[in-house]
Amino acid sequence: MHLKKLCLSLPLLMLSTAFSQAMDCTKPVGDWRNDVKSVMSIEKVDPATGRITGTYISKNGAKNPMSGWLNTSAPVEGKHNATAIHLSVNWQGEGAITAWTGYCHMVDGSPVIQTEDLITFTNADFAWSHVISNHDTLVPVKQ
Repeated sequence: MHLKKLCLSLPLLMLSTAFSQAMDCTKPVGDWRNDVKSVMSIEKVDPATGRITGTYISKNGAKNPMSGWLNTSAPVEGKHNATAIHLSVNWQGEGAITAWTGYCHMVDGSPVIQTEDLITFTNADFAWSHVISNHDTLVPVKQ
């Protein structure tokens, strides 16, 4: 009888462990897909400082180091609460840097990161065209 209870309890325990490790806005470690189908892999968030380290994996498989910051605060009554996030990539050999700054919030039970991005090029046709802006939506990659 005890073995039967144990066998029935084990799947529930495993399922609850999987849900407890699910990605959310305050713990965004994992892979996120952006609008151009690249993957932004957040590998570590320092809990003391909010410093993010990770890898940007282009659609073609090229990898670049990624760093950034995460900032959370307690919700304030009557206000929309979100997690502030910043990510950046130095495109080695490409003469460009991209910075994504935005927020993570829950949409229909899943975390979504909305960003405004600035891409800065070292060489441009005109002085005014060194920096372009964009918007990106990042969603978790289903494992």
